[in-house]
Amino acid sequence: MRLRKAFFLRPVPCSVELVVTFKIETIQCADRVIIRLIGELDVTCLPELDAQIGSDTRITELEMDEVTLVDVDVVRFLIRCQARNIQLRGCSPYIREWIRREQESE
Repeated sequence: MRLRKAFFLRPVPCSVELVVTFKIETIQCADRVIIRLIGELDVTCLPELDAQIGSDTRITELEMDEVTLVDVDVVRFLIRCQARNIQLRGCSPYIREWIRREQESE
């Protein structure tokens, strides 16, 4: 019995749904709230993130060392967070640079 190999010389149409995965963990401390962000963040996660931040009067920190990807809406959200004195901890250099460039263009 021979094995057959198939080669496609033209693209085969297929539909692939891209899924953005993220996780938000909230750590309540006596004097501050730490919101740990994990994964790929896009505009769809912002309502949940905004709800987690809420109107808490304690110091809020966004722990971002496990964020792998963001879009422009997230970058603009992070700029608004910084304006509210929310600290960005563990933010990757590419995100910090993107924030800087976005602020310069405003």
